[in-house]
Amino acid sequence: MLKSGPAPASGDVSRIGYKTLTNKALDWDVMIHAPITMNDSSYQKAGLFLMDSVSGRLAVVGQNNEYAPFGVVYFSSLTQYGGGPGMYNFSLQPTFYRVSSVTTTVNSVTTTTLTYYVSHDGKNWLQVAQTGATDWFTSRVNRIGFGFNIASNPTLPAIMTVDCFKLTGPAV
Repeated sequence: MLKSGPAPASGDVSRIGYKTLTNKALDWDVMIHAPITMNDSSYQKAGLFLMDSVSGRLAVVGQNNEYAPFGVVYFSSLTQYGGGPGMYNFSLQPTFYRVSSVTTTVNSVTTTTLTYYVSHDGKNWLQVAQTGATDWFTSRVNRIGFGFNIASNPTLPAIMTVDCFKLTGPAV
């Protein structure tokens, strides 16, 4: 179990653990099972993190409670919000989060797509967003992990229990 704990009195902070890919040019698929408990409107984010160490940009796939319970959220740094391709409201918060990076070549044109999914059972996946690998990231994602982005002075700490982290594919 991970507990976010209070952030410093000023500014946001991220607390993350990640694995660096051995070859970021290759395909990968990551899935976590992470039940997350947060206080509504606490401006915290938690879930699966994708990072580009060259630019410092990252995406969080999971809970974010300032606007909607779930989203794919972009950050241009560990503390600076940058939008995102999707925010969703579910009647029951998903606890499985997944992203796949797949490269295809059609007519000698190679593209890599990041596809974002959620699930309640880890078997039936709902696609919630799809982007090009460098639509937000300036370089290919090379660090994959999980953790928190915590707003200043949260009233209650967030709790995330990660009982499964599965990273597969030739990039690993």
